[in-house]
Amino acid sequence: IPFAQPPVGDLRFEAPQPVQKWSGVLNAKEKKPSCVQVMMMTRVMMKNEDCLYLNIFTPYKSDATKKYPVLFYIHGGSYRSGSGHIYNGKVVSMMGVVVVTINYRLDVFGFLTAADNILPGNYGLRDVVMALNWVHDNIASFRGDASRITLVGHSVGSALVGILMTLPSTRGLSFF
Repeated sequence: IPFAQPPVGDLRFEAPQPVQKWSGVLNAKEKKPSCVQVMMMTRVMMKNEDCLYLNIFTPYKSDATKKYPVLFYIHGGSYRSGSGHIYNGKVVSMMGVVVVTINYRLDVFGFLTAADNILPGNYGLRDVVMALNWVHDNIASFRGDASRITLVGHSVGSALVGILMTLPSTRGLSFF
């Protein structure tokens, strides 16, 4: 599911922009591409800048009237590799939890900075904030409870969780 506009063209080195709302049913059965990265073992570059998508796994055979807690998972990968697609949330969702995994821009596309106003950087972190806000605003459509979102990360993902706790842009949210 897209959570931001594709960061291509003029949006390449810009903060993520809100995705345009769609009407009707969005076919989200097929995985979208991971963000651009060099695969560590093979040195093969995976190329697709249109990558700001998230995956949502809902409890199977769940009570349609119940709101479930949400586990928001941020992948690791040394800021250079990884994807929300690597982790299948089906098993955890069977325990009565809505699981969300995300993609965010990596390497120079996500964390390059010139330390100025022209290229301030941290676009990958901004992608995570945009995804978190999208989930907060839309998770009820997936039987998730926006007041019970737990952030979890692996490796760099856990560092990003720590950083999110200190950002002024996340202080008004009910996650911390």
